[in-house]
Amino acid sequence: MMQMDVEKRLHADAQSLDRDFPEADFLERQILARVAITSREKRRLGGPSWPMQVITAAAVIGFALAIAFAVLVARSNAPVGPHPSPQPSLPPATPGTAVVPVGDTWFFSKDDGALCASPPLLPRSLPCARGVLITHDGGQTWLSTNINLEETTVKWLDSQHIVVVESQLGGPMQFEASADGGYRWQVTRLSEAAAHFAPGATFFLNANEGWALCSPSMPCSAGGSWHAPDPAVVYHTLDSGAHWQQVGTTVASGSASALGLSFTDSNRGFISTLDGDGIGRLFVTDDGGHSWHLLDLPAPPGGWQSAGAAPQGCNNYTCVLLPAMFGKRGVLLVEQYTGDWFTYTTSDGGGTWANPRALPSRVAWPLGSPWVAPADAQDWWVVDGTERLYRTIDAGQTWGRIPAVLPSGYTLASVAPVGGDILWGTAIASGDGARFPIRSTDGGASWSLIKLPTK
Repeated sequence: MMQMDVEKRLHADAQSLDRDFPEADFLERQILARVAITSREKRRLGGPSWPMQVITAAAVIGFALAIAFAVLVARSNAPVGPHPSPQPSLPPATPGTAVVPVGDTWFFSKDDGALCASPPLLPRSLPCARGVLITHDGGQTWLSTNINLEETTVKWLDSQHIVVVESQLGGPMQFEASADGGYRWQVTRLSEAAAHFAPGATFFLNANEGWALCSPSMPCSAGGSWHAPDPAVVYHTLDSGAHWQQVGTTVASGSASALGLSFTDSNRGFISTLDGDGIGRLFVTDDGGHSWHLLDLPAPPGGWQSAGAAPQGCNNYTCVLLPAMFGKRGVLLVEQYTGDWFTYTTSDGGGTWANPRALPSRVAWPLGSPWVAPADAQDWWVVDGTERLYRTIDAGQTWGRIPAVLPSGYTLASVAPVGGDILWGTAIASGDGARFPIRSTDGGASWSLIKLPTK
């Protein structure tokens, strides 16, 4: 009698599980079969007394309930379809409707670019008064940002990751990083008491790691006071500029003054120089800026020239600019006070530089220096300021001139090759000298003005 009651209860429990869990019919059959077999065996062998049967049945029921609970948990954790979390609404990209003057520009690919837009009626000293504008569709539409301090530097890590350094003369600095193409930003603001560096004196390798330079040419504020140390001092941050640590100084030099710095990775870095004795030099580090050695460049054709006068920047000193690196290969630009410009190349990551070659044309007004834009280690573009555009595809051994055609009243000022026949650039208006963004889709032969939003 007791055995029959147990079987009935098991059958009822299995049916209940079957209602909640469709797969339970298999479990039910297994349990009932197990009970039936056990009952026949017990009867055949003269099984245990009824108390033992009750204990056995209870154990089987407990086992069944445990399996059912496991099935319930598994089902509750199983995916049942996409349920994305709500996302905050993103600002829309706005089509360009007007020709607007700009300040600095930073173009990354045929689709991606950024620039500082200026209201036409404001002074040219406020190049980012309307904020940085970003495009991801080749200049058709633009995303507005609140990045609008006096001095702004934008660095593209890829088409979605952007790092920005903002500063204003003598005031606070802030660092911004975006991981979604400029829609949202993580901001790090430095307090007035924190270190403050001159515009252009910082370089960020990624959204977290960066370096800053403090030198006679690039004074900085540290410890509440401004100073211009010589030899130059290098600072390092690993938290997006929130904290800076002095990591090293350049070697002493009576002639080479540090101008700016850049890094190719966490170890190899460079500092450009202003050289009073006319000899071009470059500071190089292999340990993240802790130690530096001063590298003398080989003399260009005609030898080094020295003005022997009071320093007036590159007007009477030799200027060595920061290199553009492409893996182990790279190119840098050197200006002598006479107005002659030379390129140098490296094939060992910047440890040595060779092959000084003159640019194809001297610089003319309104450019103070030629605009050299390397697309890679072999393919370089040069603008000389009189609408003359040159290109080399053999690292400066030979040059070809491209007769660029611009809208009437504009002169080509800069180019940015981004692959294929697509180039971005800027053009100078003949009336007031303002700069405007332009674009070419035929390798620089013809150019059109890019329109920007007016609000």
